[in-house]
Amino acid sequence: MSKLTIVSDDPYICYIDNFLTPEECDFMISKSIGKMSNAKVSYIDSQKDKYESKYKGRTNKSYWMDHDKYPESLALCNKIADLLECDYKHFEKFQMIHYGVGEEYKYHYDGYDKHEKEKYEKYCKERGNRLLNVLVYLNDVEEGGETGFSKIKKYGGTIKIKAKKGRIVVFHNLHSNGEIHRETMHAGLPVIKGEKWAFNLWLRER
Repeated sequence: MSKLTIVSDDPYICYIDNFLTPEECDFMISKSIGKMSNAKVSYIDSQKDKYESKYKGRTNKSYWMDHDKYPESLALCNKIADLLECDYKHFEKFQMIHYGVGEEYKYHYDGYDKHEKEKYEKYCKERGNRLLNVLVYLNDVEEGGETGFSKIKKYGGTIKIKAKKGRIVVFHNLHSNGEIHRETMHAGLPVIKGEKWAFNLWLRER
């Protein structure tokens, strides 16, 4: 495992290379093949009482995996919890994600805005907001597929984190007062060549 690299202090964004072994990465991919479906995003439609939908800004595929689906996935969940010094039960399920050539997830926030009351109540009532994101890349992408941050004022432009096998990226979604940190707007940039496998693991308040 490599040393921690801090990309930004505010919002806090960091990564560690080789956090997952090649074998751990390959295992998670192997258990997701054949189970992926079009990725969805959270939204509110009061007329239809729907809370998830396909979204034209997100064209990748995803699959939700329970922490304890396999002994290996539970061990991996605990490994990440140990790194963050938290209880793994505060994590959402693994969101396995796959991008083919041209697929992307346009700029968005992963935390929920407490001023959007209906949506916040629906998604945060039981477990609270998404405090931080854990993003782990499971393969090397030949070209494209970076995670881009477009609003970090300190740098005056887009920061791109390359998708590299075994690399774990962690970033905070919220200010200490619970407000969305607007500089955490990010995207899964289009894959230009090859494919991209990764997973998200969001840490909730409870």
